[in-house]
Amino acid sequence: MTDIKLFEFGPTRSARCRWTLLEAGLDFESFDKGAETVRAPELAAVHPIPKVPAATFDGKAPFESAAISTYIADLVPEKKLIGPSGTWAPALHDQWTAYVLSEMEAWLWSTVLNIGILPEAQRIDAVHEQNAGLFNAAPAVWRRRWPMPTTWSITVSPSPTSLPATP
Repeated sequence: MTDIKLFEFGPTRSARCRWTLLEAGLDFESFDKGAETVRAPELAAVHPIPKVPAATFDGKAPFESAAISTYIADLVPEKKLIGPSGTWAPALHDQWTAYVLSEMEAWLWSTVLNIGILPEAQRIDAVHEQNAGLFNAAPAVWRRRWPMPTTWSITVSPSPTSLPATP
């Protein structure tokens, strides 16, 4: 049995990791001190920035939600959360995960920053409409041309609380 600790805070990408752990049926310890989690020395010991999510698996400490979720899926091959190594399925998973994280999530993050994370004097309200258009254009690419694997949704789906409302 793997000793797992998830460093998390509800309205963050750590929800992806929690979801994957629950889908995998793995027991884990949650380290969640609310917004103070990012200031905890325990998190600083396992994440170089520090930020959430991070996790420990028998003392090994990956960070970034896609990497953590993919590792979790690999721990339970019988659950078929990701295709078996050496097949085409993991390559498709990695391809679409990279696509979403590079081509879509940047627009979400920019909007979130400008809605409430940056100090008000640094926010740019005009980016909301532009970000919404760019974010919404990206899915059209895969609907037009490539099938999307269903196993990838856990690692790239944002938490419902992290999605900004379209202005």
